Amino acid sequence: MGGCQDLLSQKYGVEPIKAQEFFEPTLVDQYEAMVLGVKQGSPALLLERITYTLNDRPIELCKGVIRGDRCRLSVELLKREQS
Repeated sequence: MGGCQDLLSQKYGVEPIKAQEFFEPTLVDQYEAMVLGVKQGSPALLLERITYTLNDRPIELCKGVIRGDRCRLSVELLKREQS
């Protein structure tokens, strides 16, 4: 995972085990437009990630806005082994 997760693990002994990410279409507001260098109202993707410990305790909430003209989403689908 990296970054904040490494700090949580090494300094505080909190081990991030999994994260769930949500992507949602959005239009940038005035501040986001200024930061991203696009016009207000431009399309973007809103990203929200929640990181959890082994006991499903949330330990991190991350939100970000990704320019709509600079993003690409990739999904890999794997067949599960039947038991």
